[in-house]
Amino acid sequence: MKILGLIPAKGMSTRIPYKNLVDLGGRPLIEWTIAAAKDSGVCDVVVSSEDSRIHKVAHLAGVTVLSRPGDLAKPDTPSMDVVRHAIANIPCDLLILLQPTSPFRTAEDIRAAVDIFDRTGCDSVVSVTTQLDHSGKLTFGFGHAGRLRPKPCLMENGAIFAITMDALRASEDWYSGICHGYEMPPDRAIDIDTLADLERAREILAQRKMA
Repeated sequence: MKILGLIPAKGMSTRIPYKNLVDLGGRPLIEWTIAAAKDSGVCDVVVSSEDSRIHKVAHLAGVTVLSRPGDLAKPDTPSMDVVRHAIANIPCDLLILLQPTSPFRTAEDIRAAVDIFDRTGCDSVVSVTTQLDHSGKLTFGFGHAGRLRPKPCLMENGAIFAITMDALRASEDWYSGICHGYEMPPDRAIDIDTLADLERAREILAQRKMA
């Protein structure tokens, strides 16, 4: 089975200019995802971008670069459009979308997600993390004898989206057919969307160095 590890990395970003190239721990943000994908050993790694600076970083990291047209690098471009452009140029059996904004996803996480396909024969896998609800509290449900019990809320964290080509052809989203969740701890599930997220990621790195 041919597995494509697709890293979508457009140039300009709305909230953080050139977010995918911003410094995190002494290297560009995108390099964290490139390294994890390469180290996983389970996929052919491809960076999809319209930007020459990102092309250069990807080339230096030793991965394949797929040039995408500018109209697929707009702020509102759906990820599925980028995926379809990629598979039209690089055929595969299973695609794993690895967004650069999730720098702490590890090679082990990627391998574990692929293992779910091997063990279950499912159609798609999405990484999730236990989170608080929108009120900032855990939701509750009824347990034994009517007792209230905390009910964790699992939410997708953006680190891993994986789908078979058969499921992709039959659907417009990542939840086609039988979809399994791959749970990740919060400290590996950070998704950098704002400057506050970036500072939090830097704090996590600092804490790891002190540990």
